[in-house]
Amino acid sequence: MTFGHDNFNWTPVTFGSEETVKQQPTKTFRSVANPLWKPFMPSTWKWMRTSGTPNIFNYQNNTGETTTVSFKLPNWMRNYLRDSNGAVFPTDATGTTTVKMVAGDTFSLGGRKTVTMPDAEGGSAATTFPTLSFTQNGIPYKLDWNAFSNERKIAEGGNGQDWGYPSEGQPTFGKASMYDSVITLNWNRILSPWWWLLLIGAALFGWRKYSQD
Repeated sequence: MTFGHDNFNWTPVTFGSEETVKQQPTKTFRSVANPLWKPFMPSTWKWMRTSGTPNIFNYQNNTGETTTVSFKLPNWMRNYLRDSNGAVFPTDATGTTTVKMVAGDTFSLGGRKTVTMPDAEGGSAATTFPTLSFTQNGIPYKLDWNAFSNERKIAEGGNGQDWGYPSEGQPTFGKASMYDSVITLNWNRILSPWWWLLLIGAALFGWRKYSQD
């Protein structure tokens, strides 16, 4: 069962020289601190689409529980998952990123961000990448594609990292982009101990009332 609300904001999104694309209304899935219901937590998500509208997933953690989500970004991408001061979000020895969300923290991915990449042979190209952002203990982090475009260059035939100009079997969104991609998400949800105490107390109260009737 899923819980959330719909934000029907039909916001036109413009990507460089691309035509304006009408974005679908996005839904924010909110966790519900109740052991009887589980919010929508996808195990995979197509976070980069080179055609159609972007596939955006938004999640907000609730009071009374801690939620972790783990995933692996490509090696070349991990250094650009940063906070507003440029500090890189850590990964473990296996390259796994684990986000621990408490009350009010959010997690979002699947939008599109277009930046101007300098071409290795001169000129530049509008290049589109998927978005990923979240808060941990209220501190915001995101994939910083502006920093990426300042430090890297695009090159014809240089698509070994699954982004660049289009090639056979690898279409792009616009002139250049990351190629179609699916990310795997591993979730873990832990309810606060006081929730269990409330449930036990409610059960005992119900049993006592029933036994007295």
